[in-house]
Amino acid sequence: SGNTRPYIGTSDIAMLYPVGDFTGLNRLTRNILANAANAIAGMCSLPAPEATAGDQRPLLAATMFGVTTPCVNRVRELLEAEGFELLVFHATGAGGQAMEQLIRDGFIRGVLDITTTELADELVGG
Repeated sequence: SGNTRPYIGTSDIAMLYPVGDFTGLNRLTRNILANAANAIAGMCSLPAPEATAGDQRPLLAATMFGVTTPCVNRVRELLEAEGFELLVFHATGAGGQAMEQLIRDGFIRGVLDITTTELADELVGG
């Protein structure tokens, strides 16, 4: 338990919090393991979605916080009207890191860093 970022980074790994410790099976841990097994079975039972025509649009990214939501929503409307797709990332550490990883991986063609909170965190400690 605790901070899992060192283990999974910015990947889309799904984790379940077991609530109780696994010192043996009991009614709680059996239910938790059954939920985990059902989640895995559900994810494996269907093929990945196929790409659609909209998936060919250039992919852009933007950072967002509560106070910048109206701005980012308006920017999204304008960009989508021009044929772009916008991924929005919550500017709180993990969101920014996930965005940066997608940039490094070549998925994102442009960035609108509208919410510079993480920059302030990096430069002046918050």
